[in-house]
Amino acid sequence: MASNTRSKTDSDRKLKIQELTETAALLELEGKDRSDYIRQKLDEWELEERLARERELALEKEKLQLEHERLKNEHELAMERERQATERAKIAQENETARTVAESQPASPASSQGSSSSSPNIPFEPFDEKSESVEVYLTRFEEVARYYSLPKDRWCFRLAQCLRGKAYEAYTKLPSYQREDFEALKEALLVQFELTSESYHKKFRGSRLERKETYVNLCDRLDKYLGKWLALSKMPETFEGLRNLILAEQLRDCLTQETRIYVNEQQVIDPSDIAIAADRYLAARRDTKTRTEDSKPQASTNRANSHQGKTNPPNHKSNQAVHPRPNTPNPTNYRSSHPPPKQWCNFHKNNSHDTKDCRSRGKPTHTLNSICNPAPSDAEALVLAAVSAQSGESPHPPSVEKALVNGRAVTCLNDTGCLVEAVVRESLVSPSDYIEETTQIQTVDLESPPKTLPMALINVESKYVRGRIKAIVMKSPAYDLILGCRYVFLGTPPYPSVSAPVLTRSQVLVEESDSLKVNTIPTEIREAQKQDPSLQKYLRFAQEGEPALGKEQFFFKTGLLYRRGKEPDACNQLVVPKPYRGQVMQTGHASSLSAHQGQSSTLNRIRFHYF
Repeated sequence: MASNTRSKTDSDRKLKIQELTETAALLELEGKDRSDYIRQKLDEWELEERLARERELALEKEKLQLEHERLKNEHELAMERERQATERAKIAQENETARTVAESQPASPASSQGSSSSSPNIPFEPFDEKSESVEVYLTRFEEVARYYSLPKDRWCFRLAQCLRGKAYEAYTKLPSYQREDFEALKEALLVQFELTSESYHKKFRGSRLERKETYVNLCDRLDKYLGKWLALSKMPETFEGLRNLILAEQLRDCLTQETRIYVNEQQVIDPSDIAIAADRYLAARRDTKTRTEDSKPQASTNRANSHQGKTNPPNHKSNQAVHPRPNTPNPTNYRSSHPPPKQWCNFHKNNSHDTKDCRSRGKPTHTLNSICNPAPSDAEALVLAAVSAQSGESPHPPSVEKALVNGRAVTCLNDTGCLVEAVVRESLVSPSDYIEETTQIQTVDLESPPKTLPMALINVESKYVRGRIKAIVMKSPAYDLILGCRYVFLGTPPYPSVSAPVLTRSQVLVEESDSLKVNTIPTEIREAQKQDPSLQKYLRFAQEGEPALGKEQFFFKTGLLYRRGKEPDACNQLVVPKPYRGQVMQTGHASSLSAHQGQSSTLNRIRFHYF
């Protein structure tokens, strides 16, 4: 087959050469022009043929791969059906054997009653936690017990006989009055193996399509998890029960961590009971907070009275700290024992004038207590850190500087106290930058639920970091970009860190290598094109504005001569003058990622942009 393909290609090539020779004769091309024309057109034809063959091979390979996947899936489905049929046949055979053994027993009433009470011939297999889950084993145990009409009061005893190891420990931990309660033993086994309502809740919410699993199997698995979650949550298995279950889940997600812990300690499951318990917890916290605030003025007064007789240097802040509040008891006695404070300037550190009368108040220090501007319509006022940016000389770099986010100039706050990686303004993030991850941040009010914010990958260029990093997206932060303690450190860095796990060898070579020295400018190329004798006819075609040879077109762009082929998707090719052709070939052969190919391959590669 390969020889036939090769012979067909050779014959097509001969026909193409003959056709090009006839065309060159019609165009009255002679000597080197004719050979160049034929070679050029022949190379273009060979390139088209090779690309067409590669496309055909890719399509055939894709078809074979799809057929292989289809056969593989059919084989796996057939094996699964065969396995299920084998299991059903095995269970049916075991049941038939057990029924035969039961029928072979004496039929007297006494023996029948004794057999029913002791049930010695029921084929209960021992539980093996390594090969079977306790959930599947309990389901099979109940089915077998119902099939043989085993009395319910005997279920717990027979189940305990089949337990081993960790499962039997759960039975021994039961109180004596529950040793015959099957439901109590069943619940203890599920708790022992961490198969509670909460575990099925997590499985239901976190299930994903597994390998070699269809969406039908995933749907069945989710249905089972939801049923177990509802059954073990002690909710009625009705529409109202399912409604209360989902409502309770959403209500718990809205609680703070402290409130959620308190509600879980109360062991309430109904949504209304959860809401009442949460309100009761918040009311108790609010009362405790109010009593603490009421006790602070008295304690402040006692501390002030205990320090009478001590002389302190005049300090405006310290004097403000001991001023009595309106609810401080005995304010008259306090003022009589403490004379009014003297004037003092915190800027000049002397008592020539007071701080409020100082002329230097136009340059105050400022403290940033939040990374977000307070807005009545937006509850995103988060306190991640208290960053103090002092004016004047400081050994540390400025906190607010200019940076680039996705190519746009923004103001950046370098916050060493911010515990998150970065925060960015929502208007600077495009929809394609968002990722599936979210983060929760506690607001100023600890009684309010955490705020869930989206995250995005953004391109950052700043003094501390350069590259693509994760950032929390907010609508109205105090600055366009806030860099946290992961990237910001005290002192000025010599160069920004690159946000990437490792530097590849190519990146290291790029950083260590010098930039290419490009001496040739467009004016030199333009003059060389005009002076090249071999390009005069192409220059004439471009000046006349008519297609050359009836197929290709030559034109001027920014003063340079370009060529466009006859193909619909052809690129604009720069016509290279003769003095620069060797340089273009050398660059295409020895440049990065060129693989140092041969002359023909290099020529085919650079012809996309050069002629």
